[in-house]
Amino acid sequence: MPCDTISTNTVDLSSLGKLSPELVLAALKALGHTNARIDAGSKRVSFGRGEYIDTATGQSQLARNMDANEIKRAYSAQVIQYQAKKNGWTLKQTGPFDYVAMKQY
Repeated sequence: MPCDTISTNTVDLSSLGKLSPELVLAALKALGHTNARIDAGSKRVSFGRGEYIDTATGQSQLARNMDANEIKRAYSAQVIQYQAKKNGWTLKQTGPFDYVAMKQY
């Protein structure tokens, strides 16, 4: 395959439930996709070379070397961090994608 060929896969992320564009964006940036952005007027997050995640439908177009499970894990971590902040919990990371949340009384 020539080096200028872009090979993509379609992946359904709807099993994650309702996706937040902001948290998908944060997850992609945490994975090193500094060029990720929310497309104006839509709930679609674009990154890479034509790659995207449509947060309204859960459909995505990913490069063949992208691991959809890695995106799911990074998104889940962002959800945990968001909920901890929203609820005033102290969050301690005890391992990769492993957290302990504590509430002060």
